[in-house]
Amino acid sequence: MTAISLSHPQIHPGGVPLLNNYLEFKANPLGFWFNVGKQGPVVKVNLGPKRPFWVITDADLFQTILAKKAKNFPRDRQIRDRKGLDRTKTVFNAPTYEEWLWRRRLLQPAFHTKQLKGFAETFVSETQRLIEEVDLTTPIDLVFMMKTLTMRIICKTMFSASVAETAVLQNCFERLGEFNYRRLSAALKLPLWVPTPHKLDAQEASNTRWEMVEEIVQERLTSGEAKGDLLDMLISAQLDDEEAFGNGGKFDGEDLVSEMLSIIFAGHDTTAMTMVWLIYLMTQYPEVEQKLRAEVDGVLNGRTITLEDIDNMPYTHQLIQETLRMYPTVYLTLREAEEDDLLGDYPIPGGTQLVINIRGIHRDPTHWNDPESFRPERFTPENNKARHKFAYLPFLAGPKKCIGDSFAMMEMRLVIPTLVQALNFTYASNKPAKEKAGFVMETAEPVMMKVEKQVS
Repeated sequence: MTAISLSHPQIHPGGVPLLNNYLEFKANPLGFWFNVGKQGPVVKVNLGPKRPFWVITDADLFQTILAKKAKNFPRDRQIRDRKGLDRTKTVFNAPTYEEWLWRRRLLQPAFHTKQLKGFAETFVSETQRLIEEVDLTTPIDLVFMMKTLTMRIICKTMFSASVAETAVLQNCFERLGEFNYRRLSAALKLPLWVPTPHKLDAQEASNTRWEMVEEIVQERLTSGEAKGDLLDMLISAQLDDEEAFGNGGKFDGEDLVSEMLSIIFAGHDTTAMTMVWLIYLMTQYPEVEQKLRAEVDGVLNGRTITLEDIDNMPYTHQLIQETLRMYPTVYLTLREAEEDDLLGDYPIPGGTQLVINIRGIHRDPTHWNDPESFRPERFTPENNKARHKFAYLPFLAGPKKCIGDSFAMMEMRLVIPTLVQALNFTYASNKPAKEKAGFVMETAEPVMMKVEKQVS
């Protein structure tokens, strides 16, 4: 019998007593994960007292964690313990594989491409509405503009919300997200019962958004009025094997509120920031903007885009894909080994926390030629076919791949042509836009743009 040669994680050097590598991480989180990824495929870091992580930057190991052995590598315990301010119980923070499975099965039909086609007109009409509202007399904050748009779109398609309701929800998500990221990335955490100003503000935001969505859900359940949105689909979703789940095979009212809030959280910031980076990059690469505008003008010839047009715009699709490669809004995700296992040839103890280093693999020269260059053409069908399937993970992969990936891509492939058809963007700063770590990859400062109406 041939002996198996086992490997062990490299140890990230440096650090100080007690805090270990935390100060290096805190100074530049995105740079920290990227540099650790360049050190090797599996590197152990310590982010404070008893906070070890294995940082994984390897496509084959991603495939093992996310697909081949996905059941043994669920989301980390901090997310699954459901002990934060957020009272939601969702597919995202399901504590067991079995609960994740029944929630996913109930959600999946609502995100089928056939169902999403009915939202195409909303994607376009909400974009056109925002274009009419743009102040052309002064530079605009592109981040605020795109977050406003995606929040309106997701709330309209999910539960037919008004503009006023979406503005309140947007504010609540911003405040709660900032608090949760600070807490998750802290070396030492105060108990949640300590009434710090940040905690009290986040609690108020959490309560407000829950009460708003709960009111919408309860009103719909009481009235039975159908509006053709995602909430209708989730109310009517039913599993045949209902006895296996003890809930009648359906979402109850609390489940509906929880899943709605989770979808908003996962679906508005990520799409908004991708479009911010895309428009910013377009202003930095005139040849890219020229190709994009030529494609849009050539296909649409001045008319409003429809869903049938997007397959005739391959460069637009490639531009979105390359933006997601260079600036993945979900730049890492956490997993945890449920029990002792073998990860490739690395023996991994149960309870080990793993960082799936998405941004690291997206700029790994093993898989990407000249990875620091912005080249949408690298996403031709031929290049996509030749590439390792787990070297590109803007929506993750495997059974827990983002359920809203088709929604997000359809949205961006309709919104971007609508924007460039109507508007010209000019970057209004002499400083390059920089990334900032949060729950999603943000910009360090507002991205100010001069906006002009496009001359036909």
